[in-house]
Amino acid sequence: MTSDLLAGPILRSTTQKCICVWLATDKKRDLTLEIIDRGTGNVIGCSKPIELESSRVQLGAGLFVYLLKAYPIEDKDIKNFSTGKLYCYSLLDEQQGKPLDLNAEGVTYDNQPYPIFHIPGSLKSLLHGSCRKPHGAKGQDCLVVGDSLLKDTYSNIAGRPDLLLLTGDQIYADDVDASLLKMITDQAGKILGHQESLPQSEYGKDDKPPVIPSTIELGGRMDVLKECQSGFSSQEAGNHLMGFGEFAAMYIYVFGNAQGWKIPTRSENEADRVKVNNKQQASINVSSDPVSDFAQDLGKVRRLLANIPTYMIFDDHDVTDDWNITGNWYDTVRTSPFGRRIVSNALAAYWAFQDWGNNSDNIDTDMIDAIKKYVNKTEPDFANDELYDFLTWKHRGWGFSINTYPPIIAIDSRTQRQSDNPYYPPRLLDKYGLDGLRLEWLKLKSNKDENPLIDETTCPIFIATTPVFGFAPLEHILRLLLWFVSHIENLLLIKINENYFGKKGFLTKKFVYEKDAETWTANLDGYTDFLDTLLHKMNINHCVFLSGDIHYSFTAIGTYTSTNMSSNAKKTLDSYQLTSSSLRNEPGTLQKKALSTIERTDEGFINWSKIRKWFTTNLFFYRTWKSDYELLKLENQGQKIYSQCNLGEVVFKDGLPINHKLWHSKDSFVEYKISPNKNSI
Repeated sequence: MTSDLLAGPILRSTTQKCICVWLATDKKRDLTLEIIDRGTGNVIGCSKPIELESSRVQLGAGLFVYLLKAYPIEDKDIKNFSTGKLYCYSLLDEQQGKPLDLNAEGVTYDNQPYPIFHIPGSLKSLLHGSCRKPHGAKGQDCLVVGDSLLKDTYSNIAGRPDLLLLTGDQIYADDVDASLLKMITDQAGKILGHQESLPQSEYGKDDKPPVIPSTIELGGRMDVLKECQSGFSSQEAGNHLMGFGEFAAMYIYVFGNAQGWKIPTRSENEADRVKVNNKQQASINVSSDPVSDFAQDLGKVRRLLANIPTYMIFDDHDVTDDWNITGNWYDTVRTSPFGRRIVSNALAAYWAFQDWGNNSDNIDTDMIDAIKKYVNKTEPDFANDELYDFLTWKHRGWGFSINTYPPIIAIDSRTQRQSDNPYYPPRLLDKYGLDGLRLEWLKLKSNKDENPLIDETTCPIFIATTPVFGFAPLEHILRLLLWFVSHIENLLLIKINENYFGKKGFLTKKFVYEKDAETWTANLDGYTDFLDTLLHKMNINHCVFLSGDIHYSFTAIGTYTSTNMSSNAKKTLDSYQLTSSSLRNEPGTLQKKALSTIERTDEGFINWSKIRKWFTTNLFFYRTWKSDYELLKLENQGQKIYSQCNLGEVVFKDGLPINHKLWHSKDSFVEYKISPNKNSI
């Protein structure tokens, strides 16, 4: 085993012009990425030595992150890599003068010397999943199913999946098992080479001492978050990640744990356990059995990520639960030195471990320089600290596109929100976010050299982390309760009391936080602006929404009809809503019962479909637009909602989805059949 490897290699963006491989090491290495034609064995692509410094970033004394980019070798008359062809890649260590033994690393199939992949063109199938919490559920991590599928098909282009899309909550920063946190904090110090601290005071002030995360007792971090007025609202934050080193260590672990970091046993944690009080004890007594199961599967996850193009987008738990759930949440955390720094650390780690590989051309050099200076500083640098916080918080461009057919556009609906009422659910995309979608679509349509198939009839795929056409019965109940709570809060007596006690917006804020009210339809103005942009400004008539987040799965056919106010043209957007959630975090018992009850009554006495259509026809705010959807039933089963952990697989024909499989294990899946005729949706 190459002891220098901390994580990876992970195959990231793969196009006909450039192939990217991400990895992390604990020592500085001069690495070269070579692309090999599997049929001939010839090296046909290579990374450029001149780009090595920009492709390698030091993020601590013991962490070097790489995004190596290989291009076709021009002197071999190769202008572009090809779709529909198998390739391999190798990593040359220039100091040792030989390639890394990736077979010994366990990231190749059937003792092959190199990982094997192909460049997707016209999609045949893709894998997608979200919500992967190490202690979220007993049994197998469903990402391992992807490894099983690829192991059986890696040498068969027609049979192997084209892409893996991780659509949010790749880590749970706010909800960490105690035994896992102990290991994470130990490794964080080794990664950084120094003891990390977080400020309680504004830049350059020392009226409050900094907080050292590694000294906080297990289970005690929620109290610290409150004492430091972080503004965080997660209710599972007893072991919340805080420092950059902790976020980095968590990513290294969940991406495959290349060096086999050992999780302390319960007896080894006993000395820490006796320090905590009874309130915190619940955070310690989480069963470690799911974490042990998770650890056993990490080698297979690492192998999967090495052999399939993988793209990733964040959701809230990659940073913290409820991240930017309201304008008030944003303002409160943004003005807290402690809370602001935790979010900055999370975003810096997200850039290094997830975002960088999505689009190698989208480089914010100012932000990257600020991250490097912050992580590697040996003495206080308050000017850069302020810059670090500002640039990570204000960075735009976390979304990305993939130039396949059909094309894929990942939506950042976390950092580009618009809050019209600070206590009410915001629009999930502001006008700049909507313009960013239009820009990605225009770039895809104009790039005829690489993808001539994209035109006005194309059915694009949008990664929307939370479903656009969600489970309507729950969303209607949520909106009704939200309307009721907000009107109660507008009563004069309630307003006077809230203002007197300094608790303005208390009732609405509490409801939004506790009920996780951040669906697209929770803010109807934002919902209609988003769909109107797709329909009237981007001229998209049908599309796919690929989602996760909600810890249950379904497939739906959605329609949205509205009138363009400037041209008075009435148009309809037909949509496939494909939801797979989660990889390893099942809904609670009460949520499962509620889903089952609502689903049973949907065709019985309480017919939610009829209620929805009554609302659509009669309520005034629906007069200029109408939204409807139909849940599909699982094949050979009566149910529509699937509540077990799963990895989603979408099968395509002629650019349209025809099948949505939900894999629970290698030998167990359920599926939704979808009509291949676009006119039928």
